[in-house]
Amino acid sequence: ETFEILQAVTQRIAVVWPIHPRTRAMIGTHRFTERFAGLSNLTMIDPLGYIDFMKLVKESRVVLTDSGGIQEETTILGVPCLTLRENTERPEAIACGVARLVGHSGERLSEMLEEANREDSWMRQVKQVTNPFGSGDSAQRIADAIECALNLPLDAKQEKVAVNELTS
Repeated sequence: ETFEILQAVTQRIAVVWPIHPRTRAMIGTHRFTERFAGLSNLTMIDPLGYIDFMKLVKESRVVLTDSGGIQEETTILGVPCLTLRENTERPEAIACGVARLVGHSGERLSEMLEEANREDSWMRQVKQVTNPFGSGDSAQRIADAIECALNLPLDAKQEKVAVNELTS
């Protein structure tokens, strides 16, 4: 069923699939290699490093994943995400509207991909979402707290931030 879905989807949109070596080997073991090779809009690539993968995600119209971490990344980057699971440990991504649960139904995935491909309102909404996973400044806050704990000199702004963090 997955192959049939990919076949239908790749007739309408280009799909880039960073594929793990074990998954690629399984495709070969089950003799799907030739079938996948016949999908002209499917590009299977080796796994990417983090920065390159984030660039690919940022440039994507929609991301399909079963990874909780990637659901977070799509939310932070403002990229729609179809989550290939029945539930998620990242309900914030669903609640803010970036991710949608697809489940395991090939028919539902096909419908949701078609919807994502034509629904510009979802694309616009996702770009406007405030990151529900934090402010993105945790490294600076940690460094400030460490400096404060070690009694290192802080400038006035850092001192105020560190004191506020330690007292809240």
